[in-house]
Amino acid sequence: MNIFKKLTSFAAAMALILSVSGAAFADEEEYPYTEDSAFLTEDGSAPTLSFDTDVWMDYVKVTPLGKELGGISLGNEKNNAYQASTMKVSVKTTKAVTELQQFAWDIKDANGNYMYPEARDDETADASERANEYATLGIELNASDFGLSYFDGATIYFYYRFNPNSYDILMGDSIFAYGAQGDDYLAVGTAKRLKFNDSDENNVTTYRSTSVPVKRGVGADKFVITVPVQLANMDMPVVYIDNITIQTQSGLFVKNVDNYNVSAVPQEVQNDVQVVPHEKRTADAVQGKENKDSKAKNIIAYIGIGAIAVVILVVVVIVIKKKSKKFY
Repeated sequence: MNIFKKLTSFAAAMALILSVSGAAFADEEEYPYTEDSAFLTEDGSAPTLSFDTDVWMDYVKVTPLGKELGGISLGNEKNNAYQASTMKVSVKTTKAVTELQQFAWDIKDANGNYMYPEARDDETADASERANEYATLGIELNASDFGLSYFDGATIYFYYRFNPNSYDILMGDSIFAYGAQGDDYLAVGTAKRLKFNDSDENNVTTYRSTSVPVKRGVGADKFVITVPVQLANMDMPVVYIDNITIQTQSGLFVKNVDNYNVSAVPQEVQNDVQVVPHEKRTADAVQGKENKDSKAKNIIAYIGIGAIAVVILVVVVIVIKKKSKKFY
């Protein structure tokens, strides 16, 4: 009987393994993967995107809602980079962004509870199941621009650093990177969360490196880095990104496409960056600041009126005394 049970269990396990393998194979059939050898090299010493010239703008785009809702714009930053130049991601908002964003399933509070449970079907729901119902504010890379049908099986490496003044303007104080599919930017696989941190593994005064693997067989035709600004009246650089390297599922690297400056000298620690004390900013705080400014102006006006009244009163008293002396 025990032998029969073991054989039954073994058969069931094998059936499960075969069914999972078959599903993975079916996914890879649904999203056939190809690489263009003209884009590839065995030498990964030069990054795919180095941002040393303006050519990278042909390869990195702002997502439509990133531009519309977040006011996200891209530019070069000189003399403040891990290499000769870096990509600066800035935001400019006129109103608070209220739409939940695709990374929201992953954000937890200090007690480990999901801050945005409405972004999940239930406590165990896959992040990608409902991600396309929400806005995606960020930047994107398209696989086809690098000679790939999909980013499936690839690993994307890059350096990043937060602007010290960007504390508390992002949901979860983080940016998120992941493989995505289609114009809805449906997240496929696991998102990598990179959180603002000016202590321990400092990513404010120092560039930090990270790597983001993308699953096979998921049809990730895009790679997305979300910059989820949430507050109104924000106009500043938020994060700096440099030296993006794409290693494909074959283990080869996508060659540099934007004129890498081979003579650039790495400068990892940014000595000219000063960390300022955190200034807690919330939607209420922004409104509160406006109210305080208004009150301050009113107080100044009242003080001014009071001072004028005092001066007039003194003049009147002096005049009365002088006139009084004439009669005595």
